[in-house]
Parts: sequence; structure tokens; C-alpha cells
Amino acid sequence: MANNSKQLKRGVVILFAVLLVSLVLTVSLGIFNITYRQLVLSSLARESEVAFAVADSARNCALYWNSSERAVAQRPFGYYKTTYDQSTDSFFTTLEPSAPAGNNLLTCAEISPPVSQADIIDGSLTLRTSTVQLRFEITDPAGGLTRNVCANIRVEKNTDATDQKTTIIVDGYNLAAAGAGDCTPTDINRAVQRTIQTVING
Repeated sequence: MANNSKQLKRGVVILFAVLLVSLVLTVSLGIFNITYRQLVLSSLARESEVAFAVADSARNCALYWNSSERAVAQRPFGYYKTTYDQSTDSFFTTLEPSAPAGNNLLTCAEISPPVSQADIIDGSLTLRTSTVQLRFEITDPAGGLTRNVCANIRVEKNTDATDQKTTIIVDGYNLAAAGAGDCTPTDINRAVQRTIQTVING
């Protein structure tokens, strides 16, 4: 009888120990899961900031080279030129100059990538799309190491008589492979846009 009582007590102690270990393990796994998710969210937030900074920097570069304060020969996206026609007593706007074949006017971060342009003419409306890709190195804010980042810039200009505007659209990527080629979509990219509704006379 005494042996049975001892075995029962021992079984209860073992069962209690198992339950206690299970409880501690469950709590530990819960804490680990929360910590892991916080680390993932923190990493995503940091990478999102990098992608946005790249996009914002590229947009500012495009705005600088699109400025009306630049000489007309130094505007890689072209410029608006408004001319008065005496015969019709009206003004008309054109995009000058015609899209060049080899356009390396733009320089950002000490890089002069080619600017590709295409003019689409539909009656009196001309739509010019300029595209350029910026690939450069930045210092990683987390580890202090350098990394390659990338931005695709698209500048659209039209000569609609009632809605002459320039639209700058930029996609920034937090990471890009080294070397030439398209910006490879990575984990995170951020887009920014700026529309300028002014007519710049050349």
C-alpha cells in the first residue's frame, strides 16, 4: 500500500512537472513569435525607408534637370515652346527639341545614364515619354556596408492646349543587382509622383 502511495505521489509530481514545462514552453514560443514578428516589421520599415529615399532622391534629380532655369540645350526631357501664329491669331505649343537618339544630358549621383525618349503625335497633341534608370551605391544604415539601389524615372510631357503638364513618376527599389540591366523588382519598392502644370517658354 505504501509503495502504491509513493508511486502515485511520484506520478503526480512528474505530471505537474510536465505541465509546468509545457506551460513555460508555450509562453516562451509565444514571446519568440512576437519578437520575431517585431523584428520582421522593423526590417520592413527600414527597407521601406530606403526605397522611399531612393525614389525621392531620383525625383529631385528629375525636377532639377526639368527646371525652367536651365538652358534649353541642357534639358534632357525637352521643354515647352509657345509660339504666336499671326495668320490664325493664336498660340500653339510644341515640345523642343525633337527627341534625340543619344541623350546623356542628365547627371545624378555622379552618374550620366542614357535618357530614352519617344514622341507620340495624335493630331495637335504630342505626348513625350522620357525614361531613365539610376543605379548607384548607398551606405546601408543598418550595417554600414554599401549596397546597390535602383530607381526608374518616367517623365511625361504633353502639349494639350487646355492641359499642358509635366508628370514625373519614380519607382525606387531598396536593392538592385550590380551592373547594367533593368531594375529587378525586389522585396520592397516605393513610388512617388510630381505633376507640374505650367508652360515653359523656350
